[in-house]
Amino acid sequence: MRDIGKAERATVPTMPKRTRAHRIEEESREAFKAALDERFLFREDVPDYGLDGSVEVFNAKDEATGLRYYVQLKATDGQDLDKALKRSIPVEHASLYSSQALPTLMVRYLAAEDELYVRWWHALLPGKQPPRANAASMTFHWAPEDKFAKGDSERLAEEAHSFLELRSATPPLPFLLKLEIDDPPFGLTDGEIELAVRGATAKRPDVIELSRGKANGRLVVRGRYLAVEMPGSVAASYDLDDVYDPGPGGEQLAVDLMTLNGLAFARWGQSELAARMTTTYFARSTLSVRPEAAMQLAGAMTIARRVSEALAVAEEIDASGTTGENNTSMLFTLTSRQHSASLSEKEIEEYRRTMQRRIKRREDDGESIEASRELVSLANHHRSQSEPGPAIELYERAATLDPEYRDRAYFWHELGGVLFFAGRYEEAADAYGTAIQLGEGGLTPLLRADALMFGGCYEKAREGFRESLDGVESFESGSEYYLKIGLLDFLIDWRGIKRQKRDSARADKTVGEVVPDGGTPAGEGVIRDRCWEALGMDGLSGLAWWNLASAVEKLGEREQAGLMFLNTALCQPGDAEAWAFAFVHLWQEGRDELLPMILVTGERMTRQRVLPAINALVTQHMEPDDRGKLISKLGEMVDELSDPRSDGFELRFVNSGEAVKSMIVPGPATRSK
Repeated sequence: MRDIGKAERATVPTMPKRTRAHRIEEESREAFKAALDERFLFREDVPDYGLDGSVEVFNAKDEATGLRYYVQLKATDGQDLDKALKRSIPVEHASLYSSQALPTLMVRYLAAEDELYVRWWHALLPGKQPPRANAASMTFHWAPEDKFAKGDSERLAEEAHSFLELRSATPPLPFLLKLEIDDPPFGLTDGEIELAVRGATAKRPDVIELSRGKANGRLVVRGRYLAVEMPGSVAASYDLDDVYDPGPGGEQLAVDLMTLNGLAFARWGQSELAARMTTTYFARSTLSVRPEAAMQLAGAMTIARRVSEALAVAEEIDASGTTGENNTSMLFTLTSRQHSASLSEKEIEEYRRTMQRRIKRREDDGESIEASRELVSLANHHRSQSEPGPAIELYERAATLDPEYRDRAYFWHELGGVLFFAGRYEEAADAYGTAIQLGEGGLTPLLRADALMFGGCYEKAREGFRESLDGVESFESGSEYYLKIGLLDFLIDWRGIKRQKRDSARADKTVGEVVPDGGTPAGEGVIRDRCWEALGMDGLSGLAWWNLASAVEKLGEREQAGLMFLNTALCQPGDAEAWAFAFVHLWQEGRDELLPMILVTGERMTRQRVLPAINALVTQHMEPDDRGKLISKLGEMVDELSDPRSDGFELRFVNSGEAVKSMIVPGPATRSK
């Protein structure tokens, strides 16, 4: 046999060793399998992609029930129980467990004692908070009472079933609750508390019902500790202090338990059920003075779109006389503001009446600062409803009650917006200017230039646009103002109009003389000349630009026509047809650099009505081959615009007899220069 030298012996590979960590992981699997009753089957996930496996539940006839839950095993050799019942979890793993449709059971195996501790991932121990937003990991805790015992297989299956019911989009109602009383507080008896709770639950029989048998959750009264326990977790709890008044026969205690139940529903994502509970109980609960509870329940009402009910809760709290930080009523008015774009006439009226009553209470009590805040909120509502007149009046009243508003940049920015939409352009420019002086940045300088443009100060507006656009990274926001520079170039460089006192009525009349409604228009040359004359009276006359575009197109100047249709759209931003004509004409004339700006600006200003307008235009006037080329060009443009940071919006293009073509055009995307 050949002797192996030192160098050769050094290269002989050593066999891999099985680590202790691997051994106890295997032990934990076997221990968990052995602990489960025979109707419960643990299936390992091989390979393991983040979860060790799942438990499948069978009935007494060994038939699959379809019920499953995930299992994550965590083994340790640690013998100090306090330390062993803790485990650091990376946030990416935590996110994985939280995102699962099925509940995840966290199993801790103590190898030294051959013991298992089990707790649901969604059942954080009371007082153990989720990780901070920037944390790399979190600590999961088990409690000594989580030790796996006989009968726990059945209990865990029931809790998993209740978890899935509660997470369902249509949970079975009423939700069955069991009342458990241990050491009744404040001299009350078990019977008094149960009677009070039954009376309280009777007010929402569509949501909850007390049950002595099978239940989905528990209402717990343990001394001065109140809690609502949902499947395997404490969903909401409340520690009562020494001065707490439980009410006659425990009536207040029962109302507070019902409010906790609303919080539990909110935390489990059942916003509609939380909203119903909030409507009935919250304003009368002692929890109503707690901002964290109000914030969560108001959020649930917003998600459920319970506008009228939220306003009723706000009114009841505010009318109760609760003042200062304890007055949480304002949070329930936010539901109306969140849904401002879709409020019905009835909801608008309810919101305005509620706000007027809030303002009057504060003015009557001499609380001018508080009244001014309510006035600003109501002003913002009118602004969202495109009602600048009332908004301006309310902003001015607010600044009278609290002069400090005049030292706040955002106040002048918001006031500038409503002055602009009221057609008070010079005042709007001044308001935006004041906001800039007070430190307001962003798009404010561009908005000031816009106000100057509509106020007839064309040269100053163009200078303002040019000075401010370099700092704008948002392609969507910047596009509008690049296009407006082109409009101003027409007026300043072509026609020599640097400043103008706009006379819209006279300009429209001048155009109407050569393009009468229902009459025979004059020749194209005459129309062109009279439209230029009208623009000398009002350079932002959409009527003049439209008819000028139509005239020069017939005179063979198609590119100029496209630019003038674009000017029409910029003067009448809601006119989808003008944006469509501009896009199609400039595409035909090869002005590709303008097309993305036209598209994103027009879609935003018309609330996504430009693409249907383009579709109608080309379907009516283009041959199929040309339509196909336009769609192809549009697709290339969309690809160039695509940016993952963009919110985006969907564009749909329909050709006659063909399927819908769908593309995503980005919103505020950043384009490289």
